This record gives sequence, structure tokens and C-alpha cells, in this order.
Amino acid sequence: MTGNDDTPRAVTEIMRSMVGPTSMTIKGDRDRFTVTIGGMTLEVCAGRPHAFEQLAAAIESRIAYERAMAMVAAAGETGVPLWLVTGSEVLGKWLAWSRTDKAFAQILTLTDQAGAAPIAGKLARRARRDLGQMSAKIRVLAGQAVAERIELSHRVPAIAVLGERATIRIARHHLPEVLLLKLFKDSTSNDRWRASEIIDHPFFAAHDLMVADVRNDGSDVVVELKTSWQTLAPVPKAAWSVVPRSADPAVPWRATHREVAELYALAARGDRLIRE
Repeated sequence: MTGNDDTPRAVTEIMRSMVGPTSMTIKGDRDRFTVTIGGMTLEVCAGRPHAFEQLAAAIESRIAYERAMAMVAAAGETGVPLWLVTGSEVLGKWLAWSRTDKAFAQILTLTDQAGAAPIAGKLARRARRDLGQMSAKIRVLAGQAVAERIELSHRVPAIAVLGERATIRIARHHLPEVLLLKLFKDSTSNDRWRASEIIDHPFFAAHDLMVADVRNDGSDVVVELKTSWQTLAPVPKAAWSVVPRSADPAVPWRATHREVAELYALAARGDRLIRE
């Protein structure tokens, strides 16, 4: 250990300045102490060389949580708005079309837990075929939503998986290879088919979704849609006023690239001090 102020605890105090003053508590001496943040307590000492790395991850989560809270307050919102969640463009359109957006918003929780902040939640909606409502399973972690399974139809089973890629699997259908080649009008152009030209479903009829790829997979047909990763609702102008200008438009609550670089540089410095 070093004998000056450049100690593990001194580094931790600098890291502490990156979040709200009450979000972390530190107890112990300068070279052996505990840090409580995000519902967990970390012991920092020579026997725990990865403690600073864990602390950095917890502080990054706390930054996201505090920034999300500030955005909600600036916009005058109550509850957890959908613009604090990112996901596939297709998922956002499906939530609105299926009128699942309100039920989805109700399962969202603000959290500063490392790995889950700032928003987490799970939606498991059972099918009510008499109401034309199909089942859905969507998880939200670290403010990012992934539809693990959305049942679009029960007559011809069609299952959507909407994450960074948006795919629709149509069960027990097989397209001739000649037809698959024709689906892409010109391989040298960006002219693609619309999903409504391949999948007979009111959701696709209501939205101009473009096809990125179509392929046979065993006895099923898989249709991949063009999509982008974005907030599930537009972020209000007032909410933008409390985030850094360098914030990522898709995840505006997240620590910026500069903040992350600074945070993990401090963590590496703390780890070196522990090993000395």
C-alpha cells in the first residue's frame, strides 16, 4: 500500500463524487473499508482485487438511475414512462397497436441495482383468444426491452422475437427456394418486400414494416424485419434538458462514453493500489 493520500479510499472518494452524495456510504480506514451502494455492500481490501471493478459497475448503474429520475422529474411525469425504455422499433409499434403499452408500463420499476438500472421489469401476458389477445413475454433489464415471445396468431402459429433483431417464425410453412429468390426483387438494390406482402396479419397491414431476410428453417419460415434500436416513445424536450449533450439518443440516461472511461480508469487505479 502507498503511504500518501493516493490510497484506495482516496480513489473511492473521487468515484463517489460522480453520483449523488447520499447514494454511497463508506466505512472503515483508508486501505480496508466497505462501500454500500445499490443495495449491495462491497469490501475493499488487498484480498479483493476486483472490488473496484464491481464498484465501478455499481456507480455506472447509479448514474443511470439518477439520470433517469432527473429526466422523469424534468418532464413532470408520474410512474415510469416508456421513453425511459429502449427496444426494437417493431416492439414499440406492437405495444401501441395491441394496446399493451399501459400494462407494460405498469410492470416497469426504477432501480439502482447494478446490472438492472435504471429500469427493470417482466411482462407475462396470457392469451385470451376470445378477445383476440395473444400471449406475450417481454423482459426489461438495464432499461432495454426484449420481447422473448409474442404470439401473433393461433390459427397459423406465428411467433415474434423482438430484440436487436426482429424475427417472425411461422410454424409449419415452407417456401419453395424459387419463391424465396423472388421475394427480393433485386439483390443489388434496397428494394425489399413489405411484411404485409408475406404475413397476413392486421398488425403488419397497419404498419409499413420492411423485410430484411426470409428463409426456411426446418419446417418453419423465418421472416426478419428491418428495425432500429430506439426509445419506445419519444423523449420529451424537457427530459433532454437534464442529460449531457453527448448522451446517446437511444439510451440518454446511460453514462456517457467520457464518464465510463473516467470511471473505469479510476477503478483500474484503485485495483493497482490494492495490489501494491
